[in-house]
Formats: sequence, structure tokens, C-alpha cells
Amino acid sequence: EVVERTVDDPEAEARRLEAAIREAREETRALFAWAEAHAGHEEAGIFDAQELFLEDKELADAALRTIRERRANAEFAWREACGEFAARLAALEDDYLAARAADVADVAERVLRRLAGGQGGRAALREPSIVAARDLTPSEVRSLDPEMVLGLCLEGSSAGAHSVILA
Repeated sequence: EVVERTVDDPEAEARRLEAAIREAREETRALFAWAEAHAGHEEAGIFDAQELFLEDKELADAALRTIRERRANAEFAWREACGEFAARLAALEDDYLAARAADVADVAERVLRRLAGGQGGRAALREPSIVAARDLTPSEVRSLDPEMVLGLCLEGSSAGAHSVILA
């Protein structure tokens, strides 16, 4: 859960966010390499698109503005900026572009995990299982151990969803 806190040093908080975004970009490149090796070059393009979100100056500037103007913590500022950006995408009439809101959410979580000090890792399944979820992000698909996942049952995905393509 991300809550707004007031910070004493907004510039230090801004640097923390910028570092988390850089680290998330590196992770995204690693996800691209994994997807390319396991699903093919075209499918790996999912992560090229996600990297563009991490390079989006407007998105980063919105979060940095919140940090500096409201003296807000980086987690809150990033979650708010990504939430607004994803909502704008989801509201578009173009189904393909509207579906990119899920990619923004994936990118947002990757940065938030870095801000919280986490590195991510494999989902902990103790025995071969069918994974049932509302949806999965492409990063979450990567975290699944293929030796333990017998199948996926996803409520909110379509056959063309990035997570389904990678799975």
C-alpha cells in the first residue's frame, strides 16, 4: 500500500525516484532478453514498449513535480503519476492503446518495488499448480516457474494480452 508522506528533502527524494527508474529500465532490458529467448523477438517487443514508458519525460516530470511541490514521497508521487497516465490510456477509444494501461501498471510496480528495496523474484509455488488470477502483468509471468505452473486461468486477460502472449 502506498501512502503519501511529507519528506524533509524533496531533492533527495527526487534522486531516489530517478535511481529507481534507472534500475527499472535495466530490469526491463533483462526482461526483454528473457522474452526474446523464450518467446521470440516480436513478443519481446512488449518490453521495448514498457521501456518507452520508463523513458517518458512527461511521466517522470509529473512525479517529480509532485515530489517538489507537495514534498511528497517518491512512492506516492510515482503511483499518482502512473495512475493518471494509465487512466488516460484506458479511456482511449483505440483498444490497443487502451490496453497499454496494463503495461503502465507493470512498469509502475517495477519502480515501486525498487523504491521499497525489493528486487523481485520467482513466485513461490510449492507444488505444480494452476495459477488463477484476475490478471497477470508481463513481469509477473516472468516470475512464474514453468516447472511449477500447469496452466493459467486469468479473468481479465484476452488472447492478445501481453501476459498471455508471454505465457
